[in-house]
Amino acid sequence: SQVIPVEATIIWGVVSLSISITLIELCTPGRSLPQAAVAQLRNPAMIGCVVGFVLGQSFETVPAVITNMAGFFTKMAAPCALFATGLILSQNLRLHNLSLALTITAYKSVFHPALAFIIIMFWGGYNLEEGRSTLMVSFAPLGVMAVTFGMRYGVDTGPICLAMLISFIVALLGIPIVATW
Repeated sequence: SQVIPVEATIIWGVVSLSISITLIELCTPGRSLPQAAVAQLRNPAMIGCVVGFVLGQSFETVPAVITNMAGFFTKMAAPCALFATGLILSQNLRLHNLSLALTITAYKSVFHPALAFIIIMFWGGYNLEEGRSTLMVSFAPLGVMAVTFGMRYGVDTGPICLAMLISFIVALLGIPIVATW
């Protein structure tokens, strides 16, 4: 019962990421709608979602070689992402623009969980136990995608990197509180 909200949250993350990439590509000077759509073909989250859906629909049980390979990639993803994030943070973590970093952190670590709580509890009508896993996801730290997009589109990533660090510290406190609340 706790898996469904997490899956829905992940799928919504993939959809919103795809929409964001398309909008960013459309706002890039000289990009057309077909070029923005083609950019989705290079979106790893979208590729993974489509491949997973196709495999899930193609087999009654997914072959062991595919699940083993997916398990290997799953186990390698977090260490590789942490290593890459550490390298990026070590180069970009400066205290300039601290107010922007704190504003970003406030939106991600306070406003986002509060909005999720309101939607889950009052608009969705779920009780706390049903919404707990989704609320825990809402407390997750600022992701590396903001830095990746910033680097890709030539934006100063210093404030984003600092916000990642601060939101990670806030998440260390927020997630256990929601988990035991």
